[in-house]
Amino acid sequence: MKKLPDKTVERLSQYRRTLINILAENKHHIFSHELAALLHITPVQVRRDIMLIGYSGTHITSKWIYEKL
Repeated sequence: MKKLPDKTVERLSQYRRTLINILAENKHHIFSHELAALLHITPVQVRRDIMLIGYSGTHITSKWIYEKL
């Protein structure tokens, strides 16, 4: 597996912490723009980061991301 950039690893950690909170609220789906808004980044950046860990598609769940991170 290709080494991820340090900034990406930092953001992935932020995504994981945020998703733990979202799952605790029993919310199982989140859009990239929602996650981006919570972290004050762009939805494009969220999608790029998620693609770097091997996901490509149109539908993603917070549980899937959490399990991958």
